Amino acid sequence: MKSLLLLGIVFASFFLCACQKELLYSCDPEIDKIVRNNISEVQVMDRTQWLNIEKQDLQRGYYVAFSSEQKHTFWKEKLAEVLELDWSEQERAHLLILVDFLEKNPQMFSPDKNQKADDTFDLFMYRWQDDAKEKLGWNKKMLYAIAATGNKMLNKAGDIASASDSDHPLVKSRSESGSGSGWKNCSCSTKQDFCDLTGEFQQRCREDAGCKLDFIDCGWFRTQACDGNCRHLWA
Repeated sequence: MKSLLLLGIVFASFFLCACQKELLYSCDPEIDKIVRNNISEVQVMDRTQWLNIEKQDLQRGYYVAFSSEQKHTFWKEKLAEVLELDWSEQERAHLLILVDFLEKNPQMFSPDKNQKADDTFDLFMYRWQDDAKEKLGWNKKMLYAIAATGNKMLNKAGDIASASDSDHPLVKSRSESGSGSGWKNCSCSTKQDFCDLTGEFQQRCREDAGCKLDFIDCGWFRTQACDGNCRHLWA
């Protein structure tokens, strides 16, 4: 009996590892299959085409399959779009600091970036967001809309257009998963927590042992590991 139990545990562990190592685009088999079947189209897709994808999970899978160059271009286009909003001179200057950093550091999207590049990025973003909060009064929701979601930022309140609500453009994003309940597996980064953008839901990103994989699609510019799930503070 103990041998059977041990065998079951080993098999389950193998299956989890296989999912983490082999499914490059999603641990959802259906999404992964769709991405794989359309990989040639995905790898020439631009941000406009990506925005027209109706399902958020599929958007996520396609983005993960983008090349480093695609992701760099994707975010340059996103920030150019953000700059079109009615910012003050001081706010625009702060955004241009981010634009300049992004332009000069394409390696931040590379899966092979070294620790020094990673540390440089983390330090820059820490200082940039701190200045945004202290000097400009920006909140987490605004920062998320600017530099942590590829969807269109609609206004300075931080509202975004969402794939899940394309016919109703004003969507108040609640979390990295884009929903208020039923959080997706491995939906957030413990390094840069965007689970609760307004403080209304009292949630944070909690590390999940099942997310110990090299799945990069969370945090700033979707460049940080999705190593946790959004959970209530008291859970």
